[in-house]
Amino acid sequence: TPVDGESSYTDILPSALFRYEVDPNTIVRLAWTNTLARPGFFELVPYREIAVEDNELSVGNPGLDPTRSMNIDLMVEKYSGTIGLVSGGVFYKSIQDFIYVLEERDAVDAFSGRTYDSIFRPVNGASASLVGFEVAVQRQLDALPGVGVFANYTFTHSSTENPALSNEKIDLPGTAKHSLNTSLSYTKGPLDLRASFNYNSSYLDPDALDLTPGLERYYDAV
Repeated sequence: TPVDGESSYTDILPSALFRYEVDPNTIVRLAWTNTLARPGFFELVPYREIAVEDNELSVGNPGLDPTRSMNIDLMVEKYSGTIGLVSGGVFYKSIQDFIYVLEERDAVDAFSGRTYDSIFRPVNGASASLVGFEVAVQRQLDALPGVGVFANYTFTHSSTENPALSNEKIDLPGTAKHSLNTSLSYTKGPLDLRASFNYNSSYLDPDALDLTPGLERYYDAV
């Protein structure tokens, strides 16, 4: 039972998982799941942190709701004996109450009445949706004993309302459109060598958001 000022919700998270074996080396998986992510402890603490020189205020938000997601995943996996795997799949997620840090500029603090250049506060966003696909390859090379390769790529398209302009759609903060991971390995006896490359495209920074068009902050591609 929630206490005064605490949000009320129940943790009912149904799921259904299906697995179909086309042949001994080919498997199709379908999953419908519901997940929940609670706010971080520090986000819920009613703290007040003032940066005097920058005239900025950061505050907590005890009224945050957890983020909920309904997920549908379809995956096909093709195994090659004991030394290889090729897989591909599509996914869809419907998200409610995602959490980001809102930046309000030239804002008045309701507690002190003072005007700050920026006030930062974690808040719940509107609903959001994600749809995308992923592919992966893992293989030990027959022609080069001890050499293995691994690669996966994920494409994600996300959409949610812009809190600063309700008739404008934006990407879900913190969600990169492209993600790539690759690895080349060599193993023989006690020797284990590995070289890896990872890439994420740019995305809206969820840690400080002024979503007024033209003032958005992005986390650059890495």
